[in-house]
Amino acid sequence: MKYTIMGFNQAKAVELNLDTDDLLILSYFSDFRDTELMVSEEFEGKRYYWLRYDALLENLPILGLKSKDALRRRLKKL
Repeated sequence: MKYTIMGFNQAKAVELNLDTDDLLILSYFSDFRDTELMVSEEFEGKRYYWLRYDALLENLPILGLKSKDALRRRLKKL
């Protein structure tokens, strides 16, 4: 078995029931989380990030998600 898929441990992804679309979303987040393109805020010692659904849907049309609600359900799984 290939160890990593999109930079993530494949065995762990299978264990967590993540598919390639989930890994693509995580990869997108990972690529942009520390750039000026993503707003972040620290609260009680933890960093939180603001993910714009519009931006993700525009940048990842390959996901085939047609609505913000579909994306919200996908992100809730993560």
